[in-house]
Amino acid sequence: HERQVEEEEKLTGRLRPLPTGEKQTARVRSRKVAIVVGNAKGPGGFQAGRGEDDAKNMARNLKELGFTVTLLLNATKQEMLDAVNKSCLRSKEGDLQLFYFSGSARCVEGRNVLIPSGGDADVFATSVQVAKGAVDLRKEIIQPLQAKQGTLTMIILEAFVCSPSIQ
Repeated sequence: HERQVEEEEKLTGRLRPLPTGEKQTARVRSRKVAIVVGNAKGPGGFQAGRGEDDAKNMARNLKELGFTVTLLLNATKQEMLDAVNKSCLRSKEGDLQLFYFSGSARCVEGRNVLIPSGGDADVFATSVQVAKGAVDLRKEIIQPLQAKQGTLTMIILEAFVCSPSIQ
């Protein structure tokens, strides 16, 4: 019976008390939270693929697995950073945090960056401009999400390069 309870808890993310008399084992209450970003429109309005559809599908699947999902479609840099910030402030020990991004990305000067929606395409004409206008994956996504002790962070990227040329 304990195994059934554990399986149900894994699916729902909620703990149930075990029946009286059964062996009580230490269990950690954890939450599953996800930030799902789908950017199909890049700077200057260029079409950057199927980011929106991919993100909607991922959000639906994660909800079915018991995640609380924040879905951002065609998000600006500030919207992405705000979502990460809010998630970090709310996270607790034992939480599973997932960040999913579908959209355009680049490697600029050895750094992986996510290209936000909105803005003028000229903002991304040089590597210096990209570094300022894009989201630094390590510095602005991974490090803040991993800062809380006792949380598990997963990053899933469906990134493609279809941004305007960078000099």
